[in-house]
Amino acid sequence: MSIVSRAIPAKYNGIERRGLMDALDASQSLVWFDGAGVIVDANANALRLFSYGDGDILRQDYFALCGSNSKRILADKREWARISAGDMCHTERSYTAQDGREVWSSVNFAALKNDDGSTRRVLAMFNDMGRFAWKPNDVRWGGY
Repeated sequence: MSIVSRAIPAKYNGIERRGLMDALDASQSLVWFDGAGVIVDANANALRLFSYGDGDILRQDYFALCGSNSKRILADKREWARISAGDMCHTERSYTAQDGREVWSSVNFAALKNDDGSTRRVLAMFNDMGRFAWKPNDVRWGGY
């Protein structure tokens, strides 16, 4: 499915696009990164999900969400390289909120490129999987 509908006259495509972005903003946790992985914007859903206040999340990077004490830092760096290159569009993994809470998420990435092929921005759409997430060495339904 294309964002631009062929069934709607071209003069309305901009309206349709804005409507789509409004719907995504209302229903998803959206985080925008620059090409280096630094957070340049996040919507209210993302701020709530990761326990950040307005502006606090800005200038953090992808690796802060991965957890500053991540034992997987090299894997996280390889993962970001694939994301920013546009080679990786989806993952399911644990991220870390500002308060230290583990946030299991299904994430879709979209790398937006400049004309020269360099990455201008990366949009990440986080879906909190919460207690329904698969967790290693954990019984998913225990206690519920």
